[in-house]
Amino acid sequence: MPRTGSCSPWIDGSTVAALPAIQAAVATINANAAKQNPSGSGLSDEQVQVICAEAADAATDILYSLSARQFTGKCGPVTIRPVARPENADTRGWVFAGSGGWGYGWGASATGNLGFPPVMALYAEDLPPFIELYDYPVTEINEVKINGTVIPPEEYELREFKWLIRKMPTISYSPSVMWGWPTSQLQYLPDTEVNTFSVTYTFGQDPGSGGRMAARALAENIAMPIFGDANKYPERVTTITRQGVTAQIASVIDIMKTGGTGIRTVDLWLMTVNPQKRRKRPIVFSPDIGRNMRQQYPSIPS
Repeated sequence: MPRTGSCSPWIDGSTVAALPAIQAAVATINANAAKQNPSGSGLSDEQVQVICAEAADAATDILYSLSARQFTGKCGPVTIRPVARPENADTRGWVFAGSGGWGYGWGASATGNLGFPPVMALYAEDLPPFIELYDYPVTEINEVKINGTVIPPEEYELREFKWLIRKMPTISYSPSVMWGWPTSQLQYLPDTEVNTFSVTYTFGQDPGSGGRMAARALAENIAMPIFGDANKYPERVTTITRQGVTAQIASVIDIMKTGGTGIRTVDLWLMTVNPQKRRKRPIVFSPDIGRNMRQQYPSIPS
């Protein structure tokens, strides 16, 4: 199904469970349970892990949205079925005009009543064969297949996190299948068959140490009420009277209107990575640029 959030959590449940405040809250719950019922066990490790994992997932989803959906985490591997479309290609088809000789025009070529694939001639070629991968940034090429044959890694490389370049290790190297990338393929056949081409890769933007720290702080604040914490005052407390246990708390609505959470660590990171408070990253679309088709399932297990 289409992705609606980050591909993977920025932190895991074990990271949240290891936070000192979480451990102290769990220890208090288990101690109180033991006092009330000596035979009781309180919260099990499995229960704590489930709660902390849900808090980690929730924190990731919230920060992913508030940071303009920039940091997907690790995604994939995914498999696409691309075709090469060189920008310097002359794709006009040549047509046999009988005794008049050969001529050319746009479209597939033909000789008499027989159709032939269009001739593709490259001019002023100074770049290696390349294709642009749909996702960005691509972090790893897992597998490339042409005609069902796995292409060895020394015959290609990833450049600028989006370009897949075909290369030769030496001047005398003989390509394993063909030189360059296919300009057409049979999309209705699996990529294990002849006349097919597929690329399997991993992509995604890492949130960095700042994003993971923000996720830990937010996950802690999400999980603590579930563990019954009554002593950790939120950072949006403005005044407090300890003897009378009176606290004045800033309005959650007012904080949310500014696009913040009221947690200093989280809001500082959000101000750094999304100062304009955008809801998503801007994109550029052109009808002249085709989109590579993906397979529903990768060619290799994740």
